[in-house]
Amino acid sequence: RAIRNGSDNDIYVMIGGTRTFFYKYSISGNSWTSLTATPGNIDNGSAMIRNATDNDIYVLQGNGTGFYKYSISGNSWTGSATSNLTSVPASVNYGGQMLRNASDNDIYVLQGNSATGFYKYSISGNSWTTLAVVPGAVYLGGTMLRNGADNDIYVLRGDNNTSFYKY
Repeated sequence: RAIRNGSDNDIYVMIGGTRTFFYKYSISGNSWTSLTATPGNIDNGSAMIRNATDNDIYVLQGNGTGFYKYSISGNSWTGSATSNLTSVPASVNYGGQMLRNASDNDIYVLQGNSATGFYKYSISGNSWTTLAVVPGAVYLGGTMLRNGADNDIYVLRGDNNTSFYKY
C-alpha cells in the first residue's frame, strides 16, 4: 500500500505479506528512507489513509483487528497493539476498505472477508460505531467511495459481483 496527499513531496509505503516494513520515498530527492516499523504485521485487507495536511496516517492492519496511527513528524506509531487506540470491532481481511472524507472526524471501514460489517471510527472520541450492515457480503475487489458534495457512501461488493449499494 502507498499513500500521498496533495502537494506533499513524499510517498509513504507499507510492505504487506505479514511484514512490518514502512518506508518514505522522496519524490524530489529520488530516495528511500526506512521508517519505524508498523506495530503489527501488515496483511490481506490492509489499508491506509491520510487527510490533506494532517500529521497522521491511519492504518488497518488487515487479517485482524489491528488499527494504527502513524505520526509523520514523530516517526512513531500508536495503535491497538501499542497504546489505547481502539481496535476495529471485527477482523478485516480481503475486501476490507477504509475512507475518510475531507476533514471529517470520522473514518469508515468495510470489514470485507465475505462479511457485511460496516463501521465508523470517531478520531476525536477514539471509538467505533457499528453501522447498518452491507446488504451483501464484501470480498476481494470490494471498494467504497464518498462524494464530498453529500453524505453518501457507495459500496461495490467485489468477488465478481455487480451489486452496488448506497449508505
